[in-house]
Amino acid sequence: MWHSQVNGLTLGLVGMGAIAQQVIPRANAFGVTVMAVSRSSKSPPPAGVTWQGCREDAADWTKFLHACDVIVLCCPANERTKGGMLW
Repeated sequence: MWHSQVNGLTLGLVGMGAIAQQVIPRANAFGVTVMAVSRSSKSPPPAGVTWQGCREDAADWTKFLHACDVIVLCCPANERTKGGMLW
């Protein structure tokens, strides 16, 4: 995709670890709005993230899925994530 094709899209990050932290500034550089959900965090979102919710909160998860144009999974496939989007 070219810059003009992604500018204005909303990117959703599932997980807020080291990989997500690297994705945020790169997405912002292309004019992409970034939203995130993490397993348990309800803390204020980090710089570059417009909204952050809790994966365990059904209302947050629904809001997140409906608002995002693209979703990036930045979380491991393990027992904690089993039964979710990963496997």
